[in-house]
Amino acid sequence: MSAGSEKTLYLFRVSPVIEEWIRRRKGLYRVCRWLPAEDTEGKSSFVKDCLFLVPFEEVGSFGKVHLSVPFITFGKVEYISRAFKAGALDHLSFPFNAKEFDSRLVYAFKELEKVQKEPPSHSPVWLDRCFLIGPAGKVYLNPFEVMIMTHFLHNPSRILVRGHVYKELSDESHRQSRIVDVYISRLRKKIALVCLFQGQVTIRAVRGTGYQLEYQEPRAEEKF
Repeated sequence: MSAGSEKTLYLFRVSPVIEEWIRRRKGLYRVCRWLPAEDTEGKSSFVKDCLFLVPFEEVGSFGKVHLSVPFITFGKVEYISRAFKAGALDHLSFPFNAKEFDSRLVYAFKELEKVQKEPPSHSPVWLDRCFLIGPAGKVYLNPFEVMIMTHFLHNPSRILVRGHVYKELSDESHRQSRIVDVYISRLRKKIALVCLFQGQVTIRAVRGTGYQLEYQEPRAEEKF
């Protein structure tokens, strides 16, 4: 990693014993415990150059607070598919293998470095791998959110039919739920974050059909 771009591994509700083991690894990143006082929705959205390590059992709690930062889970091997569905970048088996832990963390941080720095001129928001990027910064999207946003950006005038999205879901139980509506709601929040809450881009509901990406000009008082 280049000098002057120190990376941070945040530990979300990790036990003191595991935290001590990680701190002894002396990796190419600094280790910080994410304090409960900081667990307020939206406050972690633009933590720069960071990665969260989350016990799989805490993924639900993590998802309610941290909408837009990349994370890795750890736990039993059989949790891996559920971890990826929850949006994790990776899942580490526990107890940790020291060599595997170090290599996977280094790889994850290198992937984060590949995010583009300058926005293209044709759109206020765009995708780079698993990140949605806009005027205010970048937010992490899980794989299902990436799929939805890819459709919107590649087909800006087309409606995303709700039924077509359900066909992409491998979990039969999800097809009977309102999971698509949940993801759309999360995407609206993330778009608002990267657009400085100015409403240039939003997702509008098309009654009885699905959703469509909508571009709006900033109001006159917002222009400079």
